[in-house]
Amino acid sequence: MNYKEGKEIIVNRSNAFVTRYFRAYGQLVLRLNSHSYLMSRENLLLNSIKDEDINLYNINTGDVGAIFRTRRDINAIACVCTESSVAVSMVKDELLPALEDLAMVVGPVVKVSPDNTATNVLKALGNRNGCLIRGVGIIGTGSTIEEAIAAARIIEKSAEAEVYGGVLGGLKYLSDETARELNNIYRTQYSKVNTVPAVAMIGYSEEEFALRNQIIEVGKQMCRDDLVQGTMGNISARLDDRYMLVKPSGMDYFKIRIEDIVKVDYHTLEYDKTQRVPTTECALHAALYRTYPDAAAGIHTHSNGCSVFAAARAGFRIDRPELADVIGDLNVSEYRKSGTDDFMLSVMTALYNSHSCIIANHGAMFYGKDLSTVLAIANAVESRACNLLGFGNILITPDDDHDVKIYHR
Repeated sequence: MNYKEGKEIIVNRSNAFVTRYFRAYGQLVLRLNSHSYLMSRENLLLNSIKDEDINLYNINTGDVGAIFRTRRDINAIACVCTESSVAVSMVKDELLPALEDLAMVVGPVVKVSPDNTATNVLKALGNRNGCLIRGVGIIGTGSTIEEAIAAARIIEKSAEAEVYGGVLGGLKYLSDETARELNNIYRTQYSKVNTVPAVAMIGYSEEEFALRNQIIEVGKQMCRDDLVQGTMGNISARLDDRYMLVKPSGMDYFKIRIEDIVKVDYHTLEYDKTQRVPTTECALHAALYRTYPDAAAGIHTHSNGCSVFAAARAGFRIDRPELADVIGDLNVSEYRKSGTDDFMLSVMTALYNSHSCIIANHGAMFYGKDLSTVLAIANAVESRACNLLGFGNILITPDDDHDVKIYHR
């Protein structure tokens, strides 16, 4: 890529830091070629980076250059400072996974570097896609800037779970074996699918064309509403009494086209192999339509507030009568590793007598009569989860007992 293209990528992707209850500061870095990289100025509000904030550097200079020279698989770095990440970095030497996406995308455990020198950051990174820096915040890395930002945001979300999870009785961590297995699946399978540039567009009815387009637009809005990070989460809609349309696996929400949406038989899970590979949660969405006849659309999110409840394996009630009938109480599923039949059954059970549930150590699931209604439900539930936890209304401080304390402002 050239200088201008690199700047456009950084500016355009900085909008991924539009968040509900906290501000992220830091800088974004992008390798241009074998001898140079672009880097924004330090300590910027990350969702407002401008073209003039970005400068060109020689790859033989600075700690960032040393990271690029050592890790040839890294093409982008997101340096992110948030209240939760700084607090957690001050009291922990590592961040254990209470959320599956941390284990998958970043690594089975996230280390804390004592400072931001290249030597120590590289040691903390190891072969992982991110780390914490003591008293500074987060380093997220990736082969693309989208991957680096997703890694950083997932670490931030996990730091929030560490801080706010105490309100719910503490977090329930994944076993080391499960975390390593999930990371291996992500590296060897999830990140390898749907890499061909394009698939053929075939004939669609007017109804199917409109529904495919709606899935695309709802996916973009999920990103704008901060309900997902990177390519995480998924969407589906019932097409008829046999087929559903689902998001393709591992694709950027803003790059999905009409023909990328996958048509799947929700009774057999069969689909045309000339299409994209469907989401890894395809079986979950299929079970939704087989189990609940009133389900016409489903959304699976990884939003920050609901993820704290997921990490603590806790649910909550919807106490406003006008919302309770539409949303239902948020039961929490039994933990089962994602992608398994037991996982699917546990989520379907948690959805009984509700249209929403918390998925243990994973995220949340919602369904309803159409996609716009389900998106509204997901946003209402996330707002309620954040309010219950006190997002934005507490002061976070590390203490002498190597723990994080929270106080109402």
